[in-house]
Amino acid sequence: MPRTFIAIETPDSLKADVTQLHTRIPGVRWTPPQQIHLTVSFLGDTPDELIPEIRNALDKIPFSAFTLSCSATGFFPLRGRPSVFWLGFTPCPALGKLKNNIDEALLPIGFLPEKRPFSPHLTLARLKASLGREMPARLENLAKRLPIQEIAVSSFCLFGSRILPQGAEHSILAQFQAKN
Repeated sequence: MPRTFIAIETPDSLKADVTQLHTRIPGVRWTPPQQIHLTVSFLGDTPDELIPEIRNALDKIPFSAFTLSCSATGFFPLRGRPSVFWLGFTPCPALGKLKNNIDEALLPIGFLPEKRPFSPHLTLARLKASLGREMPARLENLAKRLPIQEIAVSSFCLFGSRILPQGAEHSILAQFQAKN
């Protein structure tokens, strides 16, 4: 039973820029470039027999291509000791509409929308709890080297994920193109 999620792939140019931030910092585990994506909906452990039904539902979602603009970096959780360092996006109505359409399409299959507000981001790194208080400022200063980028979104993907000893391995189960 794979863990599944729906995400927008990021261009290689953005992955290359993000990878340039990867410096050896104790307690910081950088996201490998092949795993950098914008998760739109996390489905979790998914029975194999539901995959064709999910594909069929997602294939019916009409959407037009749009552009996302990278904006600020930040940390999750918003309060307390940070555990995730991320790159966010300027609010985009087209992305919000796509997210809502995906949630609505998957509801009849039994996937409930997440209760937390949608916060589109790329996970840049995961942080150990033992990091000092100066680490967030150090990471944000490092991220200032990132050029502001725009991402052209003309598709989204259904991914499967397997947890291996060396980390998660993602594979595309289906890709859905803009219908414009």
